[in-house]
Order: sequence, then structure tokens, then C-alpha cells
Amino acid sequence: MTEHPKIVAIIFARMGSTRLPGKTLAMVGELPLIEHVIRRANAIKGVSQVILAIPDSENPVDLLGILTRNSAQLFKGHPTDVAKRALDCAKHCNADYFFRINGDSPCIDPDQMTDAVAIAKKSPNLDFVTNIPGRTFPYGVSVELIKTETLRKAYPNFSDSQKEHVTAYFYDHLDKLQSHQITSDHLSLSKARLVVDTPQDLSRIDSLLTGSHPEDIPYENIASAYLKKFSEE
Repeated sequence: MTEHPKIVAIIFARMGSTRLPGKTLAMVGELPLIEHVIRRANAIKGVSQVILAIPDSENPVDLLGILTRNSAQLFKGHPTDVAKRALDCAKHCNADYFFRINGDSPCIDPDQMTDAVAIAKKSPNLDFVTNIPGRTFPYGVSVELIKTETLRKAYPNFSDSQKEHVTAYFYDHLDKLQSHQITSDHLSLSKARLVVDTPQDLSRIDSLLTGSHPEDIPYENIASAYLKKFSEE
């Protein structure tokens, strides 16, 4: 590990979603869904590159303009083994660490992720920084910062299911990893669903992310508005 580790943000997306086909380019407010995610990833301090990692079976022509105007890059990798796509992308970028970001999560929190960068830089032996266990944050406001070398060593032991979900193996073996967990004091906000997986999700998030710079809206504000608007439905 170098004194100044290279950290990148890898966003994983595919057009072939079964529950919501084409959701990557579905409009949320005034922007395509994936552009919300890229804009927030670009706001993470300490990240040198933002890369959209898609299956190599897909044609990225409709994504190129979005990537260009947001200074993001494209990587095409394994269509179903997402862990391999992640590892190949991280190695291609010579990244010491990478954020795993889902392309259907337009409300990720750049501030939390900036904190994760600082944590990793202070503790170079860390394998993994996460805010997932215990779910103290809303669904869709995830932080997963992974050491590339740790993934490389663990990958041969992955099951098919773990290859699809990238970090599932890590959660199954946290006792064997050097990890740091980020938690929230705003437990009530964890009930908000800030992810786009279904048509209902799309409709709800579309109603919340408005204006020309929705990436500047703190996730806490979005989660509060979500709970106020939809908790009784």
C-alpha cells in the first residue's frame, strides 16, 4: 500500500433490470437516474476517478454523453460475475481501494464516503469500510469501501451468489477482516427507501429529487421528506 493510496468510485449498472427495464436512463426529476449517482460520486473528496462499470454485453452508446459531461469513465466487464467486474475494473485503474456504488442509488452521501476515505488513509491495514451492518442508514445510502488486494485474495473463495453481490463474502467473514463500521444516530431515517428498484420506487424518488442540482440535497432531507410523504401509504 502506498503512502497516498489511489481510491476510485465504481458505479455498477445494467440496462437489463428485470423489475424495471432500462432504469439506468429513467428520468428522475430533470436527470437520468445514473446521472444523479455519478454527480454524487463526483462530490466524494479523495476519489481520483469515477467509473461506470457495465456488462460487456451491453451497448453504452446512450450513456456516453452523460459520462462525458460528468467527467466519468466507462469500464465493460463480466456480465454476471459482478465481483470479477469489480476486481478487473479496480486493477485496470491501479486502485488501492474502491467504492462499490449501486447505479440505482441516487441518494448516496458524499460526506460519509469522504469520511471513509479519511478512515482508510489513517489505517492502511483496513480491508473494508462499511455502514451496512445493523442498517442505521436508509436503504440506498450505502458506504462500501473495499481494498482491492483484499478482494483479489478473497475472490477464489466466492460462491456464485457472492460473485453476484460483490461484498456478501465480506459480511460473512467480518471476523476475519480488518473493518470499520460507520453508524448513524438518526435511526428513524433508516426506514426510508432511497433506491430505485421498482416502478413505485421510481415514482417516489422522482417526486423528491427536483431542481437543477439535486445532488446538493443532503440525504437526511430526502429521507425525512420520504417518510413524511409515504410512511402512511
